[in-house]
Amino acid sequence: MRFIELVSSRFWTVQEFTEYKTPRPEEAGRALGAVLEELRRTRADLRAVQGWAAGRWLPAGCETALLFPMRSKKIFGSVHPATPMKLESFSACIWVKATDVLNKTILFSYGTKRNPYEIQLYLGYQSIVFVVGGEENKLIANTVISLGKWTHLCSTWNSEKGRMSLWVNGELVATTVEMAIGHIVPEGGILQIGQEKNGCCVGGGFDETLAFSGRLTGFNIWDRVLSNEEIRETAGADSCHIRGNVVGWGVTEIQPHGGAQYVS
Repeated sequence: MRFIELVSSRFWTVQEFTEYKTPRPEEAGRALGAVLEELRRTRADLRAVQGWAAGRWLPAGCETALLFPMRSKKIFGSVHPATPMKLESFSACIWVKATDVLNKTILFSYGTKRNPYEIQLYLGYQSIVFVVGGEENKLIANTVISLGKWTHLCSTWNSEKGRMSLWVNGELVATTVEMAIGHIVPEGGILQIGQEKNGCCVGGGFDETLAFSGRLTGFNIWDRVLSNEEIRETAGADSCHIRGNVVGWGVTEIQPHGGAQYVS
């Protein structure tokens, strides 16, 4: 420890310099081992805190969530952005606490009459799937979320290089390029959470097997690709106080339908 104290001081006195002796290898090894053990304990404590937060009624900093009490073709939330959804790039983030997951469980979806699959983020049995411009432009992360625990998801895309990325709890889990290059997400569509507006029925309709059950909160959309640090912040303690400029949780109107309801 004498070595550490001397190195960390800004200036050495003459006496300290003349008295200094290089620590023996075994002493340096013990000091390094103590540092590594403290780091291991810190990481264990952090994992414990993250596990506790994941099981909370709401993520830290969030005051409300939308509850989808069961899987139903009548239960969803309609989102009404004040800004048109004409996008050449975007970031979309959401907190998810799923009760159950089927092969395709919709978290949010944006579609037009011409293309009901302009933007989708959904869960599979063993994956998270992000779609832009149609099913041919799909990014799959082979990641399983824990049922009954809060998980933070972010998806980003830009038209210039067609780069798509998926983030889970502030960590990048999948990325690719040349997806929907040059595409512009058109305005005038329908944005909703917990369900997909598909073409299964006359006049369009909902498919019960696609419906989400559980809780969603902190849903935000930006008209740009967030930086890595910004994405990590959206998964942090103040995430529900960070709002997108296209959709901002707690600011943009989101109407629950068919039994969906706000809970706190």
